[in-house]
Amino acid sequence: MAPEMPHNKIINFQKKYRQMMKTKNMLWMSALLALLAGCSQGELGTDDAPGKGAGKEIRLVFSGGGESQEYTRAIASESENQIDNLDIYVFAATADGGDYQYLETWKAAAQDDTAAKTFKLSGAGTARKASIFPTELKGIPNLKLYCVANSTTLYKADGDPIDPLVAVKTNAATGAIETAGTKATDFEKYCTAKLEPAGTALGTPLVMTGSGTTKILGNIATVSIELKRRVSRFDIDNESAKTGLIIESVALGNGRNQATVMPGTLAELSGPDLANLIKYPVTEGSYLMLPKANQGVTESALYTYPLKDTDEAFLIIKGKYQNPMQKDPVPVEYHLDIQRVPDGGGAAAFMDVAPNTRYTLHIKEVMEATITAFFEIVDWTSGGGVIVKPDNAAPVVTALNVEGTDTDVATKEISVTADGTEKVITLTATASGKVQPKFSTTTGWDIDWLEHDDASYKSEVVDGVTTTTMTFKYTLTAATPYVPVTLTLANESASQDESVYTTLAIVPPATAPVLDFATPDAATGNFNLYDQANGKLTMYKTSKSSITLGASCPFGTKLALSNQLPWLEVSKSKSGPAPSTTGTPATDVSVSTPVEEYYTLMLKDVTATSDANSKFEIINLGDATQTLELTVELLDPAITTIELTGTTGGAAYNNYKITDVPRTDGSTVEVKITSPQGVTASTLSSWFTIAETAAFTRTTPTDATGSQTFTLTVKDTVTDFTTAPIVLKNNISGMEDVTVLVSAAAVAP
Repeated sequence: MAPEMPHNKIINFQKKYRQMMKTKNMLWMSALLALLAGCSQGELGTDDAPGKGAGKEIRLVFSGGGESQEYTRAIASESENQIDNLDIYVFAATADGGDYQYLETWKAAAQDDTAAKTFKLSGAGTARKASIFPTELKGIPNLKLYCVANSTTLYKADGDPIDPLVAVKTNAATGAIETAGTKATDFEKYCTAKLEPAGTALGTPLVMTGSGTTKILGNIATVSIELKRRVSRFDIDNESAKTGLIIESVALGNGRNQATVMPGTLAELSGPDLANLIKYPVTEGSYLMLPKANQGVTESALYTYPLKDTDEAFLIIKGKYQNPMQKDPVPVEYHLDIQRVPDGGGAAAFMDVAPNTRYTLHIKEVMEATITAFFEIVDWTSGGGVIVKPDNAAPVVTALNVEGTDTDVATKEISVTADGTEKVITLTATASGKVQPKFSTTTGWDIDWLEHDDASYKSEVVDGVTTTTMTFKYTLTAATPYVPVTLTLANESASQDESVYTTLAIVPPATAPVLDFATPDAATGNFNLYDQANGKLTMYKTSKSSITLGASCPFGTKLALSNQLPWLEVSKSKSGPAPSTTGTPATDVSVSTPVEEYYTLMLKDVTATSDANSKFEIINLGDATQTLELTVELLDPAITTIELTGTTGGAAYNNYKITDVPRTDGSTVEVKITSPQGVTASTLSSWFTIAETAAFTRTTPTDATGSQTFTLTVKDTVTDFTTAPIVLKNNISGMEDVTVLVSAAAVAP
């Protein structure tokens, strides 16, 4: 099994990688602008003369960002780079950075046509070129160009198309503005088409936008504009052969129904605006139509509008899960919060989902009720995706000392001891950047036993190589189960690709499984017990006799019945009974580690007998020599004795009959009953009552039986002394009621 990340739903950022990417982009863009500035018109493939009756030429060079960088694999698909249409909205202002107002719109077409304000878009993908000839108005020479691809209609926040844009007009002589145009600040608030829950999911071609400013000082000006997608992309990494999960559809919950066309700061929604959070539309089974569905990384599984952390958005994954313990797969639905652990550590929290960014959900472990996964944020570029790994990306362990002994640095499994004293592991690793350890375990188990203080790590750089020394401390108690910890060494300067991680395992001593047991409520009638001190189960021989034990072991367990126990049947589940509330707390056994499996033992034969060889084992699957042996003792649940005590007034008991009860008003007879767990008594007699007068007690706590006393009382003014029964109900479930017939003394002559 591949090492897991230390938390569900986690994202790790590489700051140095981001900085490097930004630096390379800036350098490339500067070089591009310098190149373009030095080119002649012929070199750019245009005629020397601008169009007749039009303004001076503005040449636009479009990029999708990152094309000059080297990547390990293609990321953006051809359809994600597709431009079906492109509109250029031109705004003008008196000064650079001033109050830009709408001037006119240019649209891509088959041919340049300045009269119709159309232009021919050349190139492919997002690497495109175009020329426009904006109208020149005196007084407003500074231009700002808003480029919108694949969205011919702009919308208001309420989903309605925008009103026609108002063009600015100036006085031809003075340059003074005579008619104010639509302001750029208002334009930047316009939105994409509104997504409806019952509509069609977001798909290609994707809305892309970019902007740039210029001022024509000569005949030609060149503007470089980077087109960026206004949606986010989610990829899903799931191998059904490993996880058992077959994803059939992926949707978004608490998603925004639209985005602003131009980038801006997402506002937190409140009040009526919360209605803008919707469940995204999805076609059942649509995921299965995607390439490599459930066979690794499935790209472009879902597109979403940008999200804010306060939206508390989540992915909705529906499909089927094949439980190894079951014959047929079962329908499942998981809601995965889009969360990450803050850079400084702490609890996972909802995060922003940015446009033009790719989020990969890595699914690591699946059960019918839960799913373990983490998010990774990566670039989504037209030229590819993950930057080529730098030299020495994977940390190299150069020194390892375990509990005072130098250990082979090539080891991948570090064994530690448990004797109640503090132990130390010191590890030194080198890489091109600082090495950061990450810790993970089997789901549900704590890593608390392994102490690690990030602040104590020491790093130094020599000749471009960073050496990091880490210290881990622990104090383990013998015979207590501890989960192995996966230690992943990550180079902070390297990619997030797991292939550049160095992974080790810190393994505590294997132990026998420990058992969790909660005494059932007395009201259930199940008095079967687990005696931890003596390794024994006691079970009463009834038709409903069972006992459930929770086994705790990080490697998993199996229960092996011997041939001496043909009268027991075992079943396995992932849950057990609730702790007792009215049982005997002194017999409860609880473990501080997660219970991995619950075993229920059911008695199949009430006539069976047990002996010293009635034993079975619960085995540690990680080390078969580590076992817990238990003995099963079957107990007789029947009432032991029924007798009369105290002053009987002549009454007698024999063979489930009480005879010669005095007929005197108010006469009483004490009935003492000895049994394993007590009884309840009732009668429908018209001439006497029965009530408990001494509760069930044992002479000593270890006694197999205890006793209680009931008092039979003759009613007043009775004339009918017909023989009547007392019904004794055994508190142990599965036992038949016992009937005692009561008759009165003969009438005196």
